[in-house]
Amino acid sequence: MGRSYFLGAKKMEQEIFSKMEDAISVMQRYIEQGYSLSCGYSGGKDSTCTLVLMIEAIRRANRSTIGHHIQSVDSTIENPTIANFLHLVLDELQLYIEETAMPVAIHVTKPSLASQFVVSTIGRGTLVRTPENGVRDGRRMRACADYGARQV
Repeated sequence: MGRSYFLGAKKMEQEIFSKMEDAISVMQRYIEQGYSLSCGYSGGKDSTCTLVLMIEAIRRANRSTIGHHIQSVDSTIENPTIANFLHLVLDELQLYIEETAMPVAIHVTKPSLASQFVVSTIGRGTLVRTPENGVRDGRRMRACADYGARQV
């Protein structure tokens, strides 16, 4: 790889860090104006990035006494490995919040028993969603979209 590749990567890294700092500054200003921040967390790359930036803004505005919120949904229709990962991340985040005394609350909602993973796979006889079987009629289906369609 040539020198220009590394210079291009370095420039891209600087641009990303600049955008991150801009986002943190905006959120920090909102906190200083008395606004509460809220983030929906799914465990995906977008919500993880948003959550990290929000936590950093709250950390920098360390005198904030306003409560901030993180919401997550344990859909119980996800593969248990994915659900366990989400809970692990939220548990680690809760420890960090407690250690740093941040005014942040984590809220996790769950659907009724009839919509839970075991009931939907064993009780209804449906297959566990995987990348291989997540296709119906030639179109890729997401478990959350399928769940929503059944509720309508």
